[in-house]
Amino acid sequence: AFEDGIRSLEDAAGRWEQRSGPAGIDARRTRNAIANALFNAGRSEDFVDTFGVVVESGRDGDGRLDREGLFSAMVLATALGDLGRLDESRPLFMEAMEGFQALAERGDAEAADYVPRIGLNLGAIDLKLGDIESAEKDLLRARERVLAGDDVDRDELLSAIEFNLAQVAYGRADLETAILRAQTALDLRRRYYGADHPATVDAVDALGRYFYHAGRYAEAVAQLQQSWEAFLAGEDADALRQHGSGVMLAESLVDIGDTTEAVLVLVEIDRRRGGQGAAIEARLAQVLANIIAKGSGRGDEGTRLQAHACELLFDLCVERGRDVSPGTLCEIASPFLKKAYEAMIELEPDGDWIERRNLRFGA
Repeated sequence: AFEDGIRSLEDAAGRWEQRSGPAGIDARRTRNAIANALFNAGRSEDFVDTFGVVVESGRDGDGRLDREGLFSAMVLATALGDLGRLDESRPLFMEAMEGFQALAERGDAEAADYVPRIGLNLGAIDLKLGDIESAEKDLLRARERVLAGDDVDRDELLSAIEFNLAQVAYGRADLETAILRAQTALDLRRRYYGADHPATVDAVDALGRYFYHAGRYAEAVAQLQQSWEAFLAGEDADALRQHGSGVMLAESLVDIGDTTEAVLVLVEIDRRRGGQGAAIEARLAQVLANIIAKGSGRGDEGTRLQAHACELLFDLCVERGRDVSPGTLCEIASPFLKKAYEAMIELEPDGDWIERRNLRFGA
């Protein structure tokens, strides 16, 4: 009953503000509670606006935030980052970092615990902004602080830092370092969360993707098979990341000689993605083209593999043609798929290939 709760909290906040003003701790904490209720009610923009008021209420005459204001700034920065408003999020994180660091230097142990967490968030924001150098500096600094402290959630923090450092290495095309960092993150997450936790699955998936990009396909299959099965079993079974992992898994299976299993993976992607035009990540166009090429000379299973991959590529080009690179892949998608349908109609005359062809090209 979020709306009822928000009305009651608004009444309480108004009473506190009458007593001690909007900058009073009790009034600000009540506004924090209102913001959290707005967030849980799905009102993200209202949440940000409310928290923005709370942050500004915590500034002194010189514009500096007090301790409560620093905490509110950290929460607001996190929310802005989740909403994709990165340019607004980063300066708030920086302000919170400097403020908590100053408190830590004066002996505030709780403030000291926040410093590496904010460093981790800064690194993640820099990664999203494409600033790899700043991301690495933020993350390495956060790692040093975690290792020097005795935080009870040390493994959780280190795993997140190593996970992001793996992305930094991948951004530099240093795949071997990315693999080592991702393996470290996975080991930490298995120890902290357990094998089936979503954070652990994310680390498994990242490691599999790095193995794939390094051309280590047998090792990629071992990891991507795990994340693929976890994604299928989870509530986000139609998520784009699952499609990406599935297509990479399919190509890796082809490379280790398991064409039959690769076909099954592509069929399952097609079943779950919602039919013609359902989005898969545009950058996977080249991977689908690789699978089509590798199906040649592999008999009936290779033909079936090519047909499913051609269909996925064609549908991707229909929906996301301008985003698919290189564009020549979309130019060849249509003629390749027509030939694939001809081959499959001959191979499986009782199948549904005529209907599938007619859906895309008309009768």
